[in-house]
Amino acid sequence: MTTRTFGKYHVTRSLGRGGMAEVYQAHDPVLDRLVAIKVILPHLTAEDGFTARFLREAKLVASLRHPQIVQLFDYDVVDGQPFMVMEYLGGDTLKARLAALRTQRATMTLREIARLLDALAGALDYAHAQGAVHRDIKPANVLFTAQDEPVLTDFGIAKLLDQTAQLSLTGALAGTPAYMSPEQAAGKPVDKRSDLYSLAVVAYELATGRVPFHADSPTALLMQHLLEPPPPPRTLNPNLPVAVEHVILQALAKEPAARFASTGAFAEALPG
Repeated sequence: MTTRTFGKYHVTRSLGRGGMAEVYQAHDPVLDRLVAIKVILPHLTAEDGFTARFLREAKLVASLRHPQIVQLFDYDVVDGQPFMVMEYLGGDTLKARLAALRTQRATMTLREIARLLDALAGALDYAHAQGAVHRDIKPANVLFTAQDEPVLTDFGIAKLLDQTAQLSLTGALAGTPAYMSPEQAAGKPVDKRSDLYSLAVVAYELATGRVPFHADSPTALLMQHLLEPPPPPRTLNPNLPVAVEHVILQALAKEPAARFASTGAFAEALPG
């Protein structure tokens, strides 16, 4: 059986496939370590100019150095396939932890919520200062290390796909509707305040066990983000302090200017 390779990296197993990319565990024979390889799906990479955009965006992501951001070690295009090589963590995701809590009809403690949001906000503040906007903050993109530290992954992917015509033609979205800011839902330019909104959706879910909006279609969900006020978190979790509810709702303001000035300011405003 032939082992699949990407450059010098030897694939050991598949870790999953989403609408944007396939992810593999692989071995780096030079440094003798396991890595994760994210391979952009071919139908998204065929158009003119994608490779140049990929290399430009990957270079920016590789320059990010923060303990709460998954490190991008390498990137390349081999036989027309762009791929990114990242540190392999092997831990679970925030999405998996939330699913486990839902089966127990439980929510995270305020202390744990504050710990997670403080770590993620610090990573985002750092990235924003480097000119990087994530565009797809969600529990599936929060991984945990062996030391139980949360880290953000998938920087750069949503921006790449947002600029891809094939994505628009297939009706797909560069981002995740349940966590998408109103301005991103409307197709407007986004900045750090869009990431702040998405982080607030995650905070809402941590505090209540569910996201603020539900709908039968992505379009209907985006319209809710654009037009409808989120249900107050205390209607879903009466034990939530009023002060926490106020902070989350401010971060979920429809107008970016009405939110906090930064993700760090949002995390600091939350009572721990």
